[in-house]
Amino acid sequence: MLFLRRNYNYLVILISTIAYFYIAYFFDRSNFSELLFIVLITFLGYFSLLSQKTKETSLPQLVLLGVLFRCIFLFSLPSLSDDYFRYLWDGHLLNEGLSPFLYTPKSFLGNSIEISSFFSEVFPKLNSPDYFSVYPPISQLIFWLSASASDSVFINILCLRSFVFTAELITLFFLQKTLRLLRINQKRTLLYWLNPLIIIELSGNLHTEVFMICFLSIAFYFLIKERVSISAIFWSLAICIKFLPLFFLPLVLRKIGLKKFTHFSAVTLFCTLAICLPFFLPIVKLKNLLSSLQLYFQTFEFNASLYYLFRWFGELSLGYNTIKTLGPVLSSSAALLILIFSIKKLRGWSSFFERLSIIIFIYFLFSTTVHPWYISTLVMVACLSKNMYSIIWSVLVFLSYNAYKSDFYNENLTLVFIEYIIVGAFWVSHYTIKKPLKIKWLLQE
Repeated sequence: MLFLRRNYNYLVILISTIAYFYIAYFFDRSNFSELLFIVLITFLGYFSLLSQKTKETSLPQLVLLGVLFRCIFLFSLPSLSDDYFRYLWDGHLLNEGLSPFLYTPKSFLGNSIEISSFFSEVFPKLNSPDYFSVYPPISQLIFWLSASASDSVFINILCLRSFVFTAELITLFFLQKTLRLLRINQKRTLLYWLNPLIIIELSGNLHTEVFMICFLSIAFYFLIKERVSISAIFWSLAICIKFLPLFFLPLVLRKIGLKKFTHFSAVTLFCTLAICLPFFLPIVKLKNLLSSLQLYFQTFEFNASLYYLFRWFGELSLGYNTIKTLGPVLSSSAALLILIFSIKKLRGWSSFFERLSIIIFIYFLFSTTVHPWYISTLVMVACLSKNMYSIIWSVLVFLSYNAYKSDFYNENLTLVFIEYIIVGAFWVSHYTIKKPLKIKWLLQE
């Protein structure tokens, strides 16, 4: 017992390392019970390390530990997602001088007489071969750079990992600078840096949210420093990775005022157009992107909350799935609610990030599709706010992987219900209970 007490942290680190190594090189996505067990181990280690007093485990040591966990995935292929095949497909298509917004994978193979072995190898592994790419220009640039190195999937993944790892380090750097600026304990960066969801889904499975988060972390820092132009440039880069930051703009307007926001939005618009126009001319490319996004919102459904409830009512009353109508209605409702929450008075930057958490939460609550890696943005914002529900959701969202237990996609709605009931309870308690469970308790601040 004395040995365990003295070497407790080392034991936690060893077990977590083994768990990450297993996910990286031996895990099969169809084994749901195994995934839950491994995720439970990693999160127990995460909470254990976060709750240690700073004297026992220093911040630099824990940062290095996060680097170690990420390095474990260096030579692995993503085990929980096949999205990376589309990343590389788009990159290789650009390498051929062709646009992923002009050709669906299926139409490209059907019209091509001579193609490289890469395309014939990767095509059967694509999850949406009938869709034009939905990834904006900066994402496409990263895919192209990764694909330019070789025709080998492994080498391409290695290159993509180097970009992801660099983005992660930049995010860490600017999160620490922002916390220092706001006079908040820098240990809060560990909420993001050591979080198993971030390590597995971003560093491991290479989802592009990692780049959006990177650019947003820089934009937040310069926005607080009142360097509006620089912040706007990085905000536009984040938009050119994912469109989610567009929903945050009304809140930025409320915080910095109309005069500064006019300057901010002008620079953001100029940079976004400068980046996007070369990719979307002729205009048919933009139409194809928007058509794929429309199909996404009107066809795809995964791990949703309110949408599943309304879909159930629709099937009971109308006898069919109402996603084509319900998807746009829910999106419009989310936009309206986000606007309402954005115009409420803000007290300071802590209030800004608290409100931003609510906005992101609302966006996902009304979405038809909420993949686990989507929650990573909430986890990053949690470092700058006081909520615990983002951290709790980063644990529970792994329940959604039950849908991949077999070759036939099938969601367990009971697990989805459990996920949202618990997350919802934490969300409600955070804003209604006088002394809710907060991050300050978790970090022993």
